[in-house]
Amino acid sequence: MKNKKSKLFIVLLLLIVITLSSCISTTTIEIDSTPQGADIYLDGEKVGKTPLIMEMSNAIGKNNPKVILKKKGYNNLEGRLEHELQKSNLIYGIFWWSSLFYTSAPISYQNFKLKKEE
Repeated sequence: MKNKKSKLFIVLLLLIVITLSSCISTTTIEIDSTPQGADIYLDGEKVGKTPLIMEMSNAIGKNNPKVILKKKGYNNLEGRLEHELQKSNLIYGIFWWSSLFYTSAPISYQNFKLKKEE
């Protein structure tokens, strides 16, 4: 009887750990530029200057904002953040479906190269 309770406790503990780890829904990223000091706009909202360290959501639909970098004397640069697959969340999805909404995350360091105006 005691052995069954121990096994049940271990199974429940593993399920809790898997569930909680799938709730990690942000990634710390650094947005940088060459040269540095460019204004950063995410989906039209100014969020700071390069280099900038910030938290980004990993949720599908919220982690791929339009990025615009502006610096005097340089052409504006428009693009999107690069992403990588979060393999662990695919595995957690077997046990906890909500982790499937967090299968992609921005790469932690992103550097954009600005071109001088001609």
